[in-house]
Amino acid sequence: MTNVAISAQETLASSPFVPYEKLLVATWRGTVGGKVSMNLKRDQKPGVRPGAPFGTRLMRYFYPVHYQLGMEMEQAMSQGRVDRMQAAMLWLVHSKGAGEWVPRKEVLETLSTWFELSEAKISRLMHTLSNEPFHFLLIAESPQSARQKIIKLTDDGEAFVDGMTKAAIAYLNRRLAHLSAEEQANALDFMAHIFLPPETDVSPDQMK
Repeated sequence: MTNVAISAQETLASSPFVPYEKLLVATWRGTVGGKVSMNLKRDQKPGVRPGAPFGTRLMRYFYPVHYQLGMEMEQAMSQGRVDRMQAAMLWLVHSKGAGEWVPRKEVLETLSTWFELSEAKISRLMHTLSNEPFHFLLIAESPQSARQKIIKLTDDGEAFVDGMTKAAIAYLNRRLAHLSAEEQANALDFMAHIFLPPETDVSPDQMK
């Protein structure tokens, strides 16, 4: 895990994503009067022509965000008890079901897309989470069809997902501690514009 308190030189020496990490370090450490300078010469970095489109410049952040931020947070959310696929499964059941039963097929379809897993592999993961030492999932026949299954989190499963949420928040608070309140608000606004429907009206307080 990258420690934001270490020097830029140490970060560059240890990072597998040197061109990307170098850009990130320069961005957040290029401060003027306590604020991040947005006038860095990003377009002069190797591989990005001057005046490159927004999408081209944003691509430089893909691997750092995916592997350093995303997967480190996944590891924190797993709490040393489940693997990242099992953690994703529990989160899906929690978010889709909101305490109620979820069609097993919906979870299968989503996980098979995210992780390129076979239905048999996903079924084994579900079976593992429904038995000792976890007992995080309940699996039953669907009232609509005996051929279909429905799944739901147990009380222990809900408690674990609650722990996942707390672990993720703690990780993000540590990892992004170098951002000012204004920068955090701008980041949330940016993410909301990307991932929420255009008609969704979200106040800054709701995004905290």
